[in-house]
Amino acid sequence: MTPRVRRATRTRPSKPRVRSARPARPSKPRPVHAAIAAAEAILPGRKAPDGKPDARWKAMFAVKEFMEREPEAIWPFVLKWGRHRSADLRTAVALVILEHLLELHGDLLFPRVRAAAREHPRFADAVSTCSFFGDDPRARRRLARLQADIRRWRHAAS
Repeated sequence: MTPRVRRATRTRPSKPRVRSARPARPSKPRPVHAAIAAAEAILPGRKAPDGKPDARWKAMFAVKEFMEREPEAIWPFVLKWGRHRSADLRTAVALVILEHLLELHGDLLFPRVRAAAREHPRFADAVSTCSFFGDDPRARRRLARLQADIRRWRHAAS
């Protein structure tokens, strides 16, 4: 038997990858956008009868799940529904989402919340119902100051 002789292999220079002409696949909506879209689909809706679960509040809790990671995505939703004519809906936005957004992302959102409260009386009403549950005394004072300013603005307007 004769021993096998290996042939030397030539390496080809690598070709640069060329992207195909296919259009890129549309990206899936991020979960926060899906939660917001689901909430938008049922809002403004109507207040549930006493003792019955309210689908609108449930939708707010679904959006709230993303507030730690996605405050920028949630802010337009809060601004839109926080100035709605329904007091119950404004309260849901304030208690379920807004007060916790301020707790987690106060430095980012306080200037926006202040400006929106100054411009929209209904949004100011929503901010007035917020409480502060965080440990940051500075943020607690900021919310208290903003709520005092809202009371002054209302008094000056009347």
